[in-house]
Amino acid sequence: MLVDSESKQPTYFDTIALDVYDVSGAGDTVTAILTAALAAGAAPATAADLANVGGGIVVAEVGTAAIQVDKLKDEIQLLSDLKQCLASK
Repeated sequence: MLVDSESKQPTYFDTIALDVYDVSGAGDTVTAILTAALAAGAAPATAADLANVGGGIVVAEVGTAAIQVDKLKDEIQLLSDLKQCLASK
């Protein structure tokens, strides 16, 4: 995902999907989470991270899938822990 900003260089966000079984609905999920996060006041980079997490969850399912809030929270926590670990090295 590429996030563009008027005041900065565009930022590229890598996917975090580990297992891809079906991409049906992934774009809808990413768009919905990105839009909801931005509407809630999240920074574009944070919204992109959250959207990538959601997209990674749905592609790991066969067919279209709704994301459960607890699963999204767990995956966000894992991403946060990973970023902290990488930043400390």
